[in-house]
Amino acid sequence: MADRIFLMFLMTAAYGIGFALVRWTVGFVAPVRPVPVGLSLVLIVAPLLLCMALEWGAQFWDNTPGAVGTGALVVAAPMLLAGMLAGAVFLGLRAFGPAVDSGYMSRENIAPLLVAWGWATIGLSAATFALYRYWPEPRAQLF
Repeated sequence: MADRIFLMFLMTAAYGIGFALVRWTVGFVAPVRPVPVGLSLVLIVAPLLLCMALEWGAQFWDNTPGAVGTGALVVAAPMLLAGMLAGAVFLGLRAFGPAVDSGYMSRENIAPLLVAWGWATIGLSAATFALYRYWPEPRAQLF
């Protein structure tokens, strides 16, 4: 059980570091528009939660062979890339996505925003799952 919790922590940390690398470097110079905070949180957290739920159920990386029991540490690389991809999509949507006025949001104003961020979340979740699931496993070795 402790191995699974450590693996979940490792996945979250690598994803967060990848997101922060893009958000706090390119994000300072990219022009962005204000968006509702809930859309940002769903876009950022949904792919991570999907991979964590699938890992908890399937134990794909927990049972990965590796050198002296550290095979599960290899999950950091695909999750780091997934976090960087999430940061790029987040900044891309804030820079080029539909604009919404900061005042009253009617259905006509919010609908394009919800559609764009929803499709981006679905696409990002699929890409994150593909990175998580199809990343090459480490070779089993003794030394």
